[in-house]
This record gives sequence, C-alpha cells and structure tokens, in this order.
Amino acid sequence: MAGGLIDACAVFEDRLPELFGGHSRRDTGFPIPYPTACRPQAWSAGVPLALLAVLLGLEPDVPGGVLSLAPALPPGMERLEVHGIRFPGGVLSVAVTPAGAQLLAQPPGLRIEFRPGPARTEAGPG
Repeated sequence: MAGGLIDACAVFEDRLPELFGGHSRRDTGFPIPYPTACRPQAWSAGVPLALLAVLLGLEPDVPGGVLSLAPALPPGMERLEVHGIRFPGGVLSVAVTPAGAQLLAQPPGLRIEFRPGPARTEAGPG
C-alpha cells in the first residue's frame, strides 16, 4: 500500500487528494482523479509523514532514550534517505537500501535498535 501511495503522490504532483480511483494498473496504469475531490486535503497532507514512519518502522521511546527501527522499502524503491528527524539533543538521519539501513546522524544519548523489517516482495500487477 505504501508503494501505491508514493506512486500516487507523483501523479498528483505531491498533493494527495482526499480520494481517487483505485482501478487496476493493468487497466489504467495510474490513479484516476475523482472530479470533486479537494486537492490537497488536510487529512491527506499527513500521509507522507505517516509513510516515512511506516517505511522506517519507527518506534521512539524518548523517555527511555531508545529508538527502534525496522526499515523496509516498497517494491520499486531502491533507496530512502531521511535527514533531520528531530529528537531531544539532536537529529537522526538514516539511509535505507535493500541491503539494510545505515545511520548517517544520531542524537547523542539516543540508543538505536534495529529490528528485522518485513520481507521485501515484488508486487504483481493490480
């Protein structure tokens, strides 16, 4: 689902509407705009941030000083870099590839724990 939403962001010029048609990619190759949908829509504006949290498997425990990550990339995405996630005491930056994740910047005093992410599978047409 994350990959489909990312693809839809590109079609809608990074301004997700409140709804769009989810027809098979075999039939149309792209999401179909709904004629009266607002674009962008307030509840759609948070989708990119929610997708980042999902793709990183982000589970912060700020009081405990631990950040757990279980990164996973959707089919078709070969690299994800996120820079400047703010935490008390500094920022986190991370790069994710199919081979794994790499910390680029880490706030002092924040322990990072990596968990296995979901298995990467290629999506079929549809």
